[in-house]
Amino acid sequence: MKLGKAYKLAALAAAHKTRAIVLLERGDHDSAKKEEIAYLNRIEEIRLFVV
Repeated sequence: MKLGKAYKLAALAAAHKTRAIVLLERGDHDSAKKEEIAYLNRIEEIRLFVV
């Protein structure tokens, strides 16, 4: 069960990272920064959840 939730959080983190890259390519740096922060927050959630 714990591993399944970690995979779900990882998928969400990957989505944030992908959105950040797309936004950067479009030139929307402010939104890309917000997505990057959301990505880092998800990674921190995974780290705290798994440990």
